Amino acid sequence: QGISYEGALTEPAVGEAFTNISSSICYELSSNSIEVNVIVIANVLINELNADNPTGGGGTDNDEFIELYGEPNASLDGLVLVFYNGNGAVSYAAYDLDGYSTDENGFFVLGSSTVTNVDMLFTGTSNNIQNGADAVGLYIGNASDFPTNSTPSSINLVDAIVYGTGDAQDNVLITGLGLDIATPGYFQQDETAQTNGTDLTISRIPDGGAAFETNYVTQALTPGTWNLPPCNTGTITLLDGSSSVSFCDTESTLTTWADFNGTASSLAVVTDANDMIIATTTANNYDFAGIVGTYHVYFVAYTGTLDVNTTTNGLPVSGIISDACYAVSDSFISITINACSGCIGGEIAANNSTNSLTVLSDNNSDVYSWATTSTSLSATYAFVLTDANGAFLQWIDASFDFNTLGVGSYQVWGVSYEGTLNPLNVGELLSTITSSDCVELSSNNINVNVIEIAQVVINELNADNPGGPDSQEFIEFYGDANAALDNLVLVLYDGTTGLSYGALDLDGYFTDELGFFVIGDAAATNVDFIIPDGSIQNGSDAIALYAGNASDFPNGSAISTANLLDAMVYATDDVEATILITGLGLDILFPGYTQFNETAQQTGTDLTQSRVPDGGAPLNNNTVVLQALTPGTYNIVVSGCTDATACNFNIDATVDDGTCLITGTTCDDNDANTINDVITADCICAGSTVISGCTDLGACNYNADAIADDGSCLYAGDACDDGNANTTNDVYDINCLCAGTVGITEIELFSTVSLYPNPVGDQLNVRFNSALGGLAVQEITDITGRIISSTRVVISAGENNFRIETSTLSNGVYSLTFRIHDSLMTESFVK
Repeated sequence: QGISYEGALTEPAVGEAFTNISSSICYELSSNSIEVNVIVIANVLINELNADNPTGGGGTDNDEFIELYGEPNASLDGLVLVFYNGNGAVSYAAYDLDGYSTDENGFFVLGSSTVTNVDMLFTGTSNNIQNGADAVGLYIGNASDFPTNSTPSSINLVDAIVYGTGDAQDNVLITGLGLDIATPGYFQQDETAQTNGTDLTISRIPDGGAAFETNYVTQALTPGTWNLPPCNTGTITLLDGSSSVSFCDTESTLTTWADFNGTASSLAVVTDANDMIIATTTANNYDFAGIVGTYHVYFVAYTGTLDVNTTTNGLPVSGIISDACYAVSDSFISITINACSGCIGGEIAANNSTNSLTVLSDNNSDVYSWATTSTSLSATYAFVLTDANGAFLQWIDASFDFNTLGVGSYQVWGVSYEGTLNPLNVGELLSTITSSDCVELSSNNINVNVIEIAQVVINELNADNPGGPDSQEFIEFYGDANAALDNLVLVLYDGTTGLSYGALDLDGYFTDELGFFVIGDAAATNVDFIIPDGSIQNGSDAIALYAGNASDFPNGSAISTANLLDAMVYATDDVEATILITGLGLDILFPGYTQFNETAQQTGTDLTQSRVPDGGAPLNNNTVVLQALTPGTYNIVVSGCTDATACNFNIDATVDDGTCLITGTTCDDNDANTINDVITADCICAGSTVISGCTDLGACNYNADAIADDGSCLYAGDACDDGNANTTNDVYDINCLCAGTVGITEIELFSTVSLYPNPVGDQLNVRFNSALGGLAVQEITDITGRIISSTRVVISAGENNFRIETSTLSNGVYSLTFRIHDSLMTESFVK
């Protein structure tokens, strides 16, 4: 819409009617408007044209058609086919394609009812397309835009063809359609070759291509299908359907594969492992006699003539071309011919794939499996350990523990030999090894690096700073004080992909005098290693500490447990990152492992995931709590019961101190008169009242009220003291009376008796004089007469000193007795 105005113009808002426009003086809209229609059209071209049917007879063309080709299943809305007469250079017909689509292969056919695969019929039964010199144009637009006798135009022209049947070139149509500009040197296509009576078409070879190109040929009719069948290589396999085989050079080397199952002509191409041609064949077999190694066999499908300059030995199979269509199979057969006799060093690997090992010098065993690609069936294969310079150290096998080596660099080599190996002395170069028959070293070696690392764990993580950009992120390590962090690397993993997104080498850094080391943003406290803000993803993600270097973990590395020292899987209320938990092996180490959640800090207070107490076992998140930030210093410790089901649960406790009281568990109510003490439902320690005593009916001191025997039972014949200093060998008689026999008195045998200290603690000193010497019995009895201990000792005639251990006695009153020659001395003491 146009507008003419004076003064200040007041414009309507976006979406408001344009008629609401006004001006401070005057304005006037244009009397008309221009309509603009923005459309999406299918990417199609004119692919085949049959304007003349020489077999129709009488000049009647009954099998005319025009074929379009492009995107499969594409709507043809917005397109129109326009037919131009070379005589006068004006249009004589136009066909709207609205409502039609290409088929699943990208074809669409406008033609007579007798034409194969026709999608849209001409309005007439015959002679709908003039024979030439004439033209067809494919436009964006509608048939109403091209009334009969419209002049040729290049506006919105998608594709066009100017054609004839032996006619002079129609330059008026060529220039009118702009083909001389679009394709300099454009020439009209000629259908004359079909005048021998065979109906042919003007066809693009290959199908499709660029608009206005002149790559047409005259060939057999193919409406609605390929002008030149595409070169399809199919699949190539061995006769059993497999795609690889391995055999010895001593076996039959003739290899046969399944027949070609693609389209077009075929050629089998044999290449080396780098896909460089070594042979071509039209047969379905090849004899690999006299060569060893790995080889590939490909199919090449082609039409036309192969360029022999591209099939020469030593050239890449991917470079084979023809003058028509050609293709090399995506798949191939892999054929490995092994040398199976003699000494073959091959390549070696540890744990099936590794050619470099990092061994931590610690108390853990480091044992590896060994493999070789040597294919010799006649040689013996062994593995040998050398220093970093290849000097012999010792032979090893799969049971060798590399943790027994000192810190340093080593090498492992493979040795293939026949006969008897000549011995090597420690320090001799492995390269000087010889054998009575043959010997060959592996083509590679495995580097072994034995290192010492600091004992540190991930102690605190602050991945998310609520309320804004993450500018105070940090990761804290804790362990050995003033320890070098050389040979350690921190790796950051993404929980969505399970791949690494960052790695930080810690070489050259140290823990501080307390054992702390902090990686973090510049704004974080006590940072030792500064990283850019926002470097640590919020979750579900993971951080992992490894022995190694950042070069071992380029971005996009798969998660690994090799040389893993510690890890933490964390989140901010995200879905569980199972890919990280399993990838780090945490589900095996700690069944039921769950990622730690930092969500509670979303109240606006920045909190961290912290080990409490600091340190502890690596990889275990059971001691991780959410608390205030403490980078570079000790995490907060509040001791108490952390079990929410316990009677004395402490909601503020961060460390369980073992004091939890759980209903039904045993306890001690400190009452000697109760048994079976437990925590009750009221969280009280209580037991059942018990009466203790002698419960044996046959004992002298049987207590009918006792329900718990306390070991105090006294029986006839048990030793006792009748209190008479003139008797010895006091015992209970059958009437339970304590009586002894008259003998040497205590006063006569023992004198100057003293016990000290009394009361006693852990040792009792005894001093006395004895009139006689010899073997005696020393006994300690409690107040009930029960013998606590009985020991044989030697008493000397004269002064005697004894030191008696009393630390195991309970508090109470005891008697100490010495018996010798039917005489005794008894004294009391208190513990």
